[in-house]
Amino acid sequence: MLPPPIKNLRRYTPPLDNFGRERRAAVLVPLIIEPSSGEIQVLLTLRSANLRKHGGEVALPGGRHETDDVDLLATALREAEEEIGLPQDSVQCVTVLPPFLSRFHLLVTPVVGMVPSDFVPRPNPEEVAACFKVPLRRFLRDQAHRYLDVPWEACSSLCGAGGIWRKHAFWWTDPTGDEYKMCVASPRLLVECHSSDMDFQRFGLTADIMIQVAVLAYDAKPEFQVDAPGQPDAEEIIKALDAKGKFGPPMARL
Repeated sequence: MLPPPIKNLRRYTPPLDNFGRERRAAVLVPLIIEPSSGEIQVLLTLRSANLRKHGGEVALPGGRHETDDVDLLATALREAEEEIGLPQDSVQCVTVLPPFLSRFHLLVTPVVGMVPSDFVPRPNPEEVAACFKVPLRRFLRDQAHRYLDVPWEACSSLCGAGGIWRKHAFWWTDPTGDEYKMCVASPRLLVECHSSDMDFQRFGLTADIMIQVAVLAYDAKPEFQVDAPGQPDAEEIIKALDAKGKFGPPMARL
């Protein structure tokens, strides 16, 4: 029997994705139900510090859509297998979220999937330095959470020069004995999040995705305010960029 949060996610129907097929990517949100407690956890990765892009960041497995991928689901599954050794046929697709906009104006579609509880990640060392699990409910709590409101040119295109975006950061101490602090999904914050001068110069895209997944799963609002005052709707920003031809011709529906 599936727990209520998974049922809530399964009931979610994403809106039609009519955005262009260029500059597209997908990530897998791998959810694991712990057998002993029934708690739902998400499997995250720490990207290799040697990577040219996003090195040393906490992320979900995923990457750019390739021409050989049938759809964005195929993209997410392929990337997860390449990065952490997750067999594609072991993932049960639960739902798909609307695309999120990265700081590089890449449309990133999250695919939520259930992963067997006995899965043992085999990180590809060229891409992934480590894997770790975090309780999904954690992304609704204000504990060990910080944010900063910063200007973003994608917001400014709709709101003028004062357009701002709220960047979220979470951090997590791995309970298995690894003593390093993980800033869940906010790039470049593995160390900086504990100082008074936090480096929020990168987008916490994974944080945005995980907040939305947790909201849908638990049908609850976060303990913190997600958006900055006057922050434009993310979908409106994407639509404005799409109207300018940023993403090319429409993509086939996932």
